[in-house]
Amino acid sequence: MLYIGLDVHDKSTMIHWYEQTTGELCPRAYSVPTSELVAHIAAMAGPKQAAVETSTTGMFIARSLESCNIEVVAVDAFKSHRLLGALSRAKTDRLDAEGLCTCLSRKLLDHAQVWVPDESTQQLRQVTRTREKLMKHGGSLRTQIRQLLASEGEGCPYTDLMGDGAQRWLKECGQRLSSATAICLQAFLRSLQAIAEELNQLDKLIRELAAAHPVARQLQTIVGCGPLSAMTLVAEIGDISRFRDAGRLRSYAGLVPKVHQSGERTVTGKLDKQRRNVHLRRILILMAQHFARHMGGEDWAVKSRYYRCLYKHGANPAKVSLARDLCTIIYAMWRDGTEFNPQRLASGGG
Repeated sequence: MLYIGLDVHDKSTMIHWYEQTTGELCPRAYSVPTSELVAHIAAMAGPKQAAVETSTTGMFIARSLESCNIEVVAVDAFKSHRLLGALSRAKTDRLDAEGLCTCLSRKLLDHAQVWVPDESTQQLRQVTRTREKLMKHGGSLRTQIRQLLASEGEGCPYTDLMGDGAQRWLKECGQRLSSATAICLQAFLRSLQAIAEELNQLDKLIRELAAAHPVARQLQTIVGCGPLSAMTLVAEIGDISRFRDAGRLRSYAGLVPKVHQSGERTVTGKLDKQRRNVHLRRILILMAQHFARHMGGEDWAVKSRYYRCLYKHGANPAKVSLARDLCTIIYAMWRDGTEFNPQRLASGGG
């Protein structure tokens, strides 16, 4: 087995390798243009295993290597930093490549390894995450429009700036503003309109993808889960079999609180959000909001837990608690290939 450590950057990558069978070691890490990296490694003889840290370029290289039937170990950058820091005090690209190669050959990267999404999952993530970014950008533009109007003493009475009534009011308001402010307002409105049109196109694509995806259709049977939520879950979770149980999925979504234990003292802290999937956590909490509105008079165990947490800790912790329960429901549905069954949530049935 040829073990290869890669310190990947946009333009160049440092390589260090070790041949397990012969004991041959690369004398010194060397640099290869990143655009030529996959072809360079594919040309190496024998079975190969490469280690690469997570980054935008690093994950692209990992997928490219896997497409060439080369085994890849993608490593969480934060965890690998700690491992490499134990090997050397200095930090250079050469030492990072050598350290990754050493850790890979000694099987020290198992707990730092992360999943590399396949090409189809990566494409789905591009679609759903692009929509999320456009939504955030649109929200920022709405805030800037309201701030611009407030600076001229104009308070917009409409919640939806893209509605017909709001558009008529903004047009009339623009006539009362100074010429410079009116030009700025029109620039913001044109940008907001362009984003709305792009969102419509993405929403149409997402609905088409959800209609053709069996797991997405299955997830849409959950109360409050539409095509966008279902496709986001499919894109961010990827392969449900990579999670041993629902608890692992909850942890991956960043819905599990931190635990600090020393001796007989155990402290439970805030949510463990660092290095977790923020996109998955966001959509689960949004689903929890919709789910809470539709529980009504149902005698569900999750409803009892939700209201118990609501009265004791407040609205936000209650939504997080319900999102954890949704994680369990989604995991069981996806694993068993079943649709949402409200009867299984009954208090008497657990």
